Amino acid sequence: LERGSVVTREMALSLYIEDSRVKLERLRSFAVRYKCGFTLDARIRPAAVKEERRMRVIAAPVCEGDAVVRLHGIKLII
Repeated sequence: LERGSVVTREMALSLYIEDSRVKLERLRSFAVRYKCGFTLDARIRPAAVKEERRMRVIAAPVCEGDAVVRLHGIKLII
């Protein structure tokens, strides 16, 4: 990818190792449903790198009234 390229959610999820992707989706759904944050240490395989890496995902819901409108967070290579 070139610097500044738009990365879709599908593109980003394709880089997660399967078990980490499943855990992320479950935690994301739980966070939206129960309005709570989460931390996940995920395994990824970046497109430009051959070996697997670990990444910490920290996220929290952003609410408008009683509804979660998005998740906000950070990703850290660990």
